[in-house]
Amino acid sequence: SMRSFKNVFIIIVFVLSAPSLYAQEFSADTVATINGKVMTGKLYCSRDRWRIEMSADERHQVSIIRKDKKIIWHIADQQKQYLEFPLREEDLPVAIGQKILGEVKREKLGKETINGRSVVKYKVYFKVKNQEGFTYQWVDEEYKIPIRSSYENGQYTSEIKNFVPGPQPAALFELPSDVTPYTIPMTR
Repeated sequence: SMRSFKNVFIIIVFVLSAPSLYAQEFSADTVATINGKVMTGKLYCSRDRWRIEMSADERHQVSIIRKDKKIIWHIADQQKQYLEFPLREEDLPVAIGQKILGEVKREKLGKETINGRSVVKYKVYFKVKNQEGFTYQWVDEEYKIPIRSSYENGQYTSEIKNFVPGPQPAALFELPSDVTPYTIPMTR
């Protein structure tokens, strides 16, 4: 269902919330937990474009962010349909991970090791509309991406594993030839 695109977007914001995720090429596995529901996926990054694949409850969804075209495509695999959204300039810092949505400030809490990687832990304060809160991020020192994120109450957590640097196939960032635009059924 298209409703679950909202969850995928939360994950995009969440997974891609690190300074200088930009201009890197890599692939990685992602694990996100939203209200106890686990979603696994893959993340592909190629400079100004990103692909996020998420699976939960046998549903599989793909989001492709194209900074060069200023669009985001959400693809529902089973239905072979996609939605296209404009990627606005003001969305970019979040979409490309320069900061988290509504970030007000970040506090450095110290260094740790996760999955053998050296990370810096941050407490990041945010304010979205009239909602305020904070999240923790563990940012990889070498690649500058958050390999773990957790909201204050643990309702949302995400982790990036099996980080593999290197060029990614261009076809990953294009719409598949067998998908059609999503149309909202008209009721009479």
